[in-house]
Amino acid sequence: GLGRAPPRGGGRRAGPGLTPPPRPPPPPRGGPDGLRGGTNSLAAFLNLDDPPEGHPMLVRSLAEVEDTEDDIKSDNWRSKRIILGKEKVGFSVHETTLYEGTESYFWYANHIEAVFVTHGEGEIEDLATGEVHQLAPGTLYLLNDHDKHKVRVRKEIRCVCVFNPPVTGREVHDENGVYPLITEDA
Repeated sequence: GLGRAPPRGGGRRAGPGLTPPPRPPPPPRGGPDGLRGGTNSLAAFLNLDDPPEGHPMLVRSLAEVEDTEDDIKSDNWRSKRIILGKEKVGFSVHETTLYEGTESYFWYANHIEAVFVTHGEGEIEDLATGEVHQLAPGTLYLLNDHDKHKVRVRKEIRCVCVFNPPVTGREVHDENGVYPLITEDA
């Protein structure tokens, strides 16, 4: 009939005397064109079978950082710098502890920071807007506009912080709470 859309499946229906069109066979697995191994596999595409020389995987524990020059302590917080600019991966990773009952002012004018809270309770205040957000395990905040902020700690907070550009470990907060931009080449 006129005005009727063809049935789904390309217009052919199975029924007496009609068979559906054949389906293409699934791609072979494990062969030269398969999903595992072979020249067209993801592993081959990423060149995982032949990793580059000179860049071994880095595995580092907090115990290896504790009480070294990469373990920075202040009256309000402690920052264990696990990955730094010297690793040349484009970011740094720190485990930071903020002490119970403290209030800290920060402004990363030269860095973007993401913070993932794993333990504790407190709040962060965006000083540009006055907006206050609660911090608890599982909360992430991203200071993606070089946000001036205060962190108030009700119960000791532990968090994982990622900085871009990476921190070198030589930075010290200045009178404005800012880390200077120091590169590994400096």
